[in-house]
Amino acid sequence: MQRGGTRQELVTTAAQLEWIGTRVFTPVGVIILLMGIYMVSERWEFDFTFVTLGIIGFVISFGVSAGYLGPTMKATKALADERGIDSPKVTAKFDRLFMVARLDGLLLAAVVVIMAVNPGV
Repeated sequence: MQRGGTRQELVTTAAQLEWIGTRVFTPVGVIILLMGIYMVSERWEFDFTFVTLGIIGFVISFGVSAGYLGPTMKATKALADERGIDSPKVTAKFDRLFMVARLDGLLLAAVVVIMAVNPGV
């Protein structure tokens, strides 16, 4: 379980994150990818290492977020509503979700560093 807060706050936060993720972050992510592709086509080449690594990292992160985190967060919240927030299964699912979310955030931070440093240029 997460540090601080109650289990109910965790469920509420998960529901808010699922809503924001599907309605805000997913569309914004697509816009950012399209803008990045446009900017690369104007100034750089797609065969630069930093561009390739950035796109790969972004696609992986987007896939994890849209394909795993969002749907699993929604299902886990439904499970918490059904079995109760004190259920060991619910706790284990939330722990796994937040671990994957942290790793996804770390991957995005690495993409930002790669795009800022421009290795291979």
